[in-house]
Amino acid sequence: YLMLYSLMLTDLMLLSTCYAALVGLAIRHVPAFPRLLAATWLLDMMMQFTIRMITNSFAHLPPVVDAQLEALLAGNVKKIAISMAIWLPYLILSPRVNLTFRHRALTRAPQKYGRIY
Repeated sequence: YLMLYSLMLTDLMLLSTCYAALVGLAIRHVPAFPRLLAATWLLDMMMQFTIRMITNSFAHLPPVVDAQLEALLAGNVKKIAISMAIWLPYLILSPRVNLTFRHRALTRAPQKYGRIY
């Protein structure tokens, strides 16, 4: 169980640090924020699949623990997918994100969005 504990602890420490750093980057309007968020999503997804692949090789893992681990990892992947489904279109299509993180200026305000603050 030490290997499983180490994998889960590494996942927790690494990704908590990444997401916390992203909050700071977003607050400071760092232009690389959208790309780093996408990279963190991919890292999070890869960690879930890596944990599953490594734990599949454990011969001594009880079926009850394996079933619970499978449910936990599947829930984590769903959480990441939902986050990506919500935020990715916004990051790509939003005029506000375009101005904030890409430091671009609008030539004229689009009529359908009204005034951009």
